[in-house]
Amino acid sequence: MSRVPSLRFAGGLLVASALALVGCIKEADDVTVADDGSGSYTETLTVDLSAMKGLAEAMGETPGETKDGAPMDGGKPGAPTDDPLEKMKKDWKDIEGLEVTKATSEEKDGKIFVRVEAKFTTLEAYARATGIEMNADLTAHDDGSYTLKFSSDDKKAGPAGEPGAAMDDPGADLAKSLLPMLEPFMKDLEIVRKLTLPGSIVETNGTKSADGASVTWKVTWEDIKKGGDVPAQSVTFRGDDLELKPFSIKRAHDAGGPGAGAPPEPAMDPK
Repeated sequence: MSRVPSLRFAGGLLVASALALVGCIKEADDVTVADDGSGSYTETLTVDLSAMKGLAEAMGETPGETKDGAPMDGGKPGAPTDDPLEKMKKDWKDIEGLEVTKATSEEKDGKIFVRVEAKFTTLEAYARATGIEMNADLTAHDDGSYTLKFSSDDKKAGPAGEPGAAMDDPGADLAKSLLPMLEPFMKDLEIVRKLTLPGSIVETNGTKSADGASVTWKVTWEDIKKGGDVPAQSVTFRGDDLELKPFSIKRAHDAGGPGAGAPPEPAMDPK
């Protein structure tokens, strides 16, 4: 979902911040992580071309163009979108430890359907590759447990991923007033991330599976309307002999951050 210009609003409020691909209606990741941090995942997304066109026009843009009239990503003015799979492939090229084993894209009934199957040697590689573009942090604790957290903005997530001051900045009220304009195009939004982790889950703000090995987060347009952003996702887990490398990645866009479509910033030194 992170492959064409995103909607960034006044005060840094990014409505549907994980929806940098305008018109992306459904996004789902199914991830399995091994004891050493390697693993595999399947990612599927659906792009509604009519929703993308309508939303671009509502924002005063011609589909396929930026506000200054320049074609998006070198594309032709008026084109509904570049192939999202091709854009994803461009980003994957520089991700160390990622192997895409299968990737397909099909346009049907006014929608683009993308499915990706991939392997990763580190959990960090997955966090960089996923189309659910959020900040990601893996922290190691003294008791041998780990906390993995995804968030749209570090300033907005409290302990264990509790919502923080998502609407506290001066431009937030103006940004929130624009939500009704987006609703006709984004009302069917659904973002799902399922993680199957090594060991057992100690604490999470997601929905834990009956066997305690997996956690799932589901985000809808109603969730985004309530908080003005995609809620943070946090899970703490523990297992025997886990060897995971901590990392911190900033991928979410904010008002002062990198432009939409820019590559992720380098990982911070966990020290």
